[in-house]
Formats: sequence, C-alpha cells, structure tokens
Amino acid sequence: MLASAPPVGSVPMDASSFSLDFLRNLDIEVAGLLDAYLEAVPECPARPDTPIRLWVLDVAWLRVNGALDTALELDSTSFDPYFPSQEWEAYLQASGDCLAVFGTISETYHLDSVPDSMRCIELETDLLRADSLWRVAESNLFMRLAEEGYHE
Repeated sequence: MLASAPPVGSVPMDASSFSLDFLRNLDIEVAGLLDAYLEAVPECPARPDTPIRLWVLDVAWLRVNGALDTALELDSTSFDPYFPSQEWEAYLQASGDCLAVFGTISETYHLDSVPDSMRCIELETDLLRADSLWRVAESNLFMRLAEEGYHE
C-alpha cells in the first residue's frame, strides 16, 4: 500500500515541495481515466445513459483536472538541475491531451441522445490512442527520474 500524501491540489505547491508522492498521485488519477471510461461505458455503442454513468465520468474528469492544474502551476525550471524537465513537460502535455479526449467523451455522453455506434468507436479509439501516448510519456519520465536518482 502506498503511503498517503495530502490530496492533490489541497495545498499550493512550488518546486521545493515537489515530491514523488505528488507525482504518484497525479499518475494514479490520470491512469484512472481509462478505468473510469471502461466502468462508465462497458458497451459500445452505449445504451441509454444512467446518472451513475455521468457521475463516474464527471468525478474522474474533476479529479484529474484538479491534479493537473496543480502540476501545471509548478515551474520545472526551478527544480533540481538534474530534474528531467523535458520529460516532465512531455508527461504534462500527454496528461492534458488524455484529459481533453476524456472531456470530449464526457461532454458527448451528457448530450440528450446516446451517440451512434460509429461515434462511440471513434471516441473510444481516441481515448486509447491518448492513453497509449500518455503511457509512453509516463514511462520516459519515470525512467529518467530513476536514472537521475529520484526514488523514495
């Protein structure tokens, strides 16, 4: 079990307070987007919406949006000079891209009518693509952090 850190976004952060716990929490939230989608939309094309489907999508989006907003406030140029800033920026960009696709999915399911089969497949494909690119950025960041000696 991971040690719990303060909730992401609960306190202002600066470069001196960056921690691997913060990164771990952000990472868990972004990884949860695909899980939330699979829980909320277990079939493609989707059946008529239920309030729980929309709630699952909304909660996942809100959690990642809050965590990502906090991360984007950090100035990585003021981090330790060995901190992998390029990988961090790529990770944040990929996280934002994943969140944007997830936001489109959420907005689509909030419409009055259920999207047709082709639109469902298109949205799902976009999410899988964004998730795959995010996982590459995630892997690159964590490998560089390990190379630079960032560990618990």
